[in-house]
Amino acid sequence: MPAQTPEVFVTTPEMGAAFERAERAGERVLVVTGEIDIATAPELRCELEALSRGAHSPVVVDLAGVTFLDSSGISALVAARQALAGSDVTLVVLEPSPPVRLVLEMSGVDGLFEIRDTAVAGSERRHPRAHGLTTA
Repeated sequence: MPAQTPEVFVTTPEMGAAFERAERAGERVLVVTGEIDIATAPELRCELEALSRGAHSPVVVDLAGVTFLDSSGISALVAARQALAGSDVTLVVLEPSPPVRLVLEMSGVDGLFEIRDTAVAGSERRHPRAHGLTTA
């Protein structure tokens, strides 16, 4: 299959977030940077929906570059997971930044997602707290 050029969707600087859709090692990936809050969560939701359409498992959202995540961002992630329920497609959270990981853990939704700490296949953890890991 020929290499695909990533689609880049950057919101305005005032919005505080950028989104890039790409394919890595046969996986659909949404790379998110910046702040996910009430102003940017609707765009995150739209990007996740677009990435999920016609996807084969998994759909990956890379949150390594996200500096802030509030309840509206959590809602967008949970909605994407729910939309994929009943299909063979899973939602994977890739390398959440320390503040994002903390928010996911403190809100109790970290167990809803497969969380990968690296892009290497087989390195995923299904539930970070199950392994006694904490964020310092």
